[in-house]
Amino acid sequence: MSVVIKRSVLALLATLPTLAQAMEQHGEIVWWQAAARGSPLELRWTHEAGGDTGDGMEWKMEPELMLRESVGRPAWWNNGQGTPVASLRRAYAGLRGADWQIRLGKQVFDWSQTDIVSPADLLNPRDWSDITRVRKLAAPAASLRYGGQTSVEVVWLPQQQPSHLPAGAWLPPAAAGLQAPQHANGSQTGVRLAGNWMQADWSAVVYRGHSTAPAIALEPGPRLHAWFQPLRAAALTLARQAGDSQVARLEVARYQQAGGSFIQYVASIDKEAGDWLHAGDTLYAIVQYAGSTQRAQAVDRLGWPDFRRVLEQNIMFKASYDPDSNQRSLVELSGVWNTQAHDSYWRASWQRRAGNALTMTIAGLAMRGQPHTFWGAYRGNNRITLELSWKY
Repeated sequence: MSVVIKRSVLALLATLPTLAQAMEQHGEIVWWQAAARGSPLELRWTHEAGGDTGDGMEWKMEPELMLRESVGRPAWWNNGQGTPVASLRRAYAGLRGADWQIRLGKQVFDWSQTDIVSPADLLNPRDWSDITRVRKLAAPAASLRYGGQTSVEVVWLPQQQPSHLPAGAWLPPAAAGLQAPQHANGSQTGVRLAGNWMQADWSAVVYRGHSTAPAIALEPGPRLHAWFQPLRAAALTLARQAGDSQVARLEVARYQQAGGSFIQYVASIDKEAGDWLHAGDTLYAIVQYAGSTQRAQAVDRLGWPDFRRVLEQNIMFKASYDPDSNQRSLVELSGVWNTQAHDSYWRASWQRRAGNALTMTIAGLAMRGQPHTFWGAYRGNNRITLELSWKY
């Protein structure tokens, strides 16, 4: 398998000069500032370039340069805080035919059907350094997709990449002594069959590898150690039009891991309506619920959250209002409320676009709940944020 992949990569690299002739590129520069404890600051530059010769050869490269700063950060954190860090968000080459596609390199996979929580989205690690702005991280992989309206996709990751741990103000106090580094685990394999049946988009997923959510173990020393436990999972997703402007979505997954198995499910409905307050406006809203057959504590006995399950028994909603239906000015309100622990997270924002390149977003974040709950533990992190984004 590795010899075949090496030969394929060499063949694809030899075609890059030809691919460059058909290159398309664009990028974004983001300045993000929070008015809160530590006054965290983030500067990020991302540039995306890709090429397609028209005869089946393709490539994509997405370098990223990021600087994060905050006061009082833990010295052990190595996620790029305080110094600029360059990385490749995505970098792959591929071959494509009429009904098939092969890609090799760092990739991001989206197997989700629902928003925020997706039991079927199992492959990519996450950046949990700021738990209110979680991002997917690209991972080296070989992927094969075959089919049209009904398709099968096979993904193999030779080694799982560790997720970034919470940092600074988002590091749980009980885990402040975390010293042991994270280590990449073994390979991951995912298979996804997708299609349309009776006007419903569906997919079936089988996965074998490790959890993307870091767990914390106590080791001799004593010291805390981040690890990613082995995981097997099977999932189903459905999405179907429900009325003129509504879409109903469902994801169900069975997880099998050390200590037993459980089923997690997410159901949502989203709706888009025009002429809501006045002629020419647009309102988009989504309501979602996540649950499980096994009630889980949001925080374990060491004070560490299980990020894959902290939003179970939660009602989530998001509403976005565009007064002119042109995406130049948006008002958005979103929230998460736990029906069991009664903790919650709220975010209100106003976004304004000037021209086609510059966008400004002002947002307010508030967390509520008892100290032992997930969001309640972060009540001191309520903040106002400002983001400026320039696209070119």
